[in-house]
Amino acid sequence: PAVARGCGGCNWQHIDPAHQHAFKTAIVADALARTARITNVSVRTGGRVPAAGYRTTLRVMLDRSGQPAFRRAGSHQPVVIEDCLVAHPALAALLAELHLPGAAEAQLRVSAHDQTSALSWSPAGTAVGRQIPAALEAAPDTAIIEVVRNIPLRVSSEAFFQSGAAAAALLVDAVARAAGPPESWGSGPV
Repeated sequence: PAVARGCGGCNWQHIDPAHQHAFKTAIVADALARTARITNVSVRTGGRVPAAGYRTTLRVMLDRSGQPAFRRAGSHQPVVIEDCLVAHPALAALLAELHLPGAAEAQLRVSAHDQTSALSWSPAGTAVGRQIPAALEAAPDTAIIEVVRNIPLRVSSEAFFQSGAAAAALLVDAVARAAGPPESWGSGPV
């Protein structure tokens, strides 16, 4: 529904989740052929994140009144959103209550592990008339603990992290498969 209203945040929502992997695989194979000149490559797919409710970090712009919005596709115009299909349920609940007059952008993050949350906004240091949900920690050094493959990671409100713990786990799994078991690493050239 948000894409139909012009939201430019999610490029794949118009494609049935069951068919997205085939399209994404074709894009990677095409990019390898055009950019790297690698042809006849076999691109294997890995796992996938759920089609909805997986994203634990959202960066939103704020309209003039401080309401969260996403950018209209191909522009910087706001599309005010009531909810977000891909937002983790705890993140969606916070998003619905957020109001930050005076800020231009905000980044919200929740932990899939324990639903703690963090918020940062820009411009940094801006005094905003904030209406921040009580469950939301808001400070530049605020962080959450996310757990990926049983390893706790401290993720600050402003740091880059994958769209959610499920996506991070898929990357860890891919690297582990590519690297093989530690005993096979040896001490050869890097």
